Amino acid sequence: MAFRFWLENMGDRTVAGWIVAGAHLVAAAYSWREARRSMARTRERVWWGSIALLLLAIGLNKQLDLQTLAIGELRALFGDAAFWSGRRLVAQAVLTTVAVAIVGAFVAFGRRAVHLRDGRITVAAGAAVALSVVVLAHGTAGPINDALVLDLHGVEGDVLQVQVKDVLELLTATVILLSCIAGRSHGTVEATTP
Repeated sequence: MAFRFWLENMGDRTVAGWIVAGAHLVAAAYSWREARRSMARTRERVWWGSIALLLLAIGLNKQLDLQTLAIGELRALFGDAAFWSGRRLVAQAVLTTVAVAIVGAFVAFGRRAVHLRDGRITVAAGAAVALSVVVLAHGTAGPINDALVLDLHGVEGDVLQVQVKDVLELLTATVILLSCIAGRSHGTVEATTP
């Protein structure tokens, strides 16, 4: 039953939701390409590859909505058990842990990024951290999430609905994409041989 509910309700079915998911996937593809072009520079390859994987995961989850499936399965498994009554606390603990891990990893690697020749990575990594914060903040209840789901256009259920979170996610994906493209236009990326 949880699986059927997930299939019927998964994803962000708005135009903005599809545009944002597409932007994440396009930026992931360009980031992956930058990782492959940075073969001689291991740190840069790791940075671009990490950003690509983060964007891919967020872009796919934007439409697959895997957390809804997980919640449905947990609800079916635990029902009205005491664990389920504390689900908000558990969710906030998990999201906080993930947020700290993502930010911690970027900060730890960021100290090394200062010494990289390619400043585009610093810009892209900053945008990736901002994107992670927006996505994780949207997953928690409270005033921050209330601000993120504020409708800028349309109303709940409207296919043309646009929320603050959509604009912020699109902005961060665009910054990462432009960081990738900037290397090509300024010749900072060296071509690799097949």
